[in-house]
Amino acid sequence: MGNDEQIGFDIEFDDKTQAFLDWVAPERMESAIRAFLAATLPRMADYADIWWKPPLSTRIMEAAKEKFGDPDAFFAPENRDSVDQFIRFLGECYVRRGGMKWTNRPEWGLPLYADFGPAVQGYDTRSLVAIAEDLSDSDGPRLIEYSITEAARWTRRSVT
Repeated sequence: MGNDEQIGFDIEFDDKTQAFLDWVAPERMESAIRAFLAATLPRMADYADIWWKPPLSTRIMEAAKEKFGDPDAFFAPENRDSVDQFIRFLGECYVRRGGMKWTNRPEWGLPLYADFGPAVQGYDTRSLVAIAEDLSDSDGPRLIEYSITEAARWTRRSVT
């Protein structure tokens, strides 16, 4: 094989894996979070702000709790897009603050995602659907902030 020849790989994924890869694509992630900040929770923050860190992230979570913080509202079909945006927002808080990476755990997606389960992985792996459900707790936003802070701390320790 000459220097100018390359071995190419044509990787095909099953439909469920491809659904997650499409969902987690950076341009789609950014678009959904922009919509969450601009339309779902207007006047809370701009995408250019540092929305993934307290105190702004806490205020955003508190506003989300008002919008769909009880389990009935959280799982209501009419809130499906907003909750998806919120889950993306949460995941990006873990990614940006803690250096965690997006991963797929299909068994953790239900009842919101049939084909995949959004999760973040660093020192450990965390289900974003389960974490988002914590929003309904009386101190939900602060519990989630603590979870993000601890995950970031343990992930940084595991890397060094």
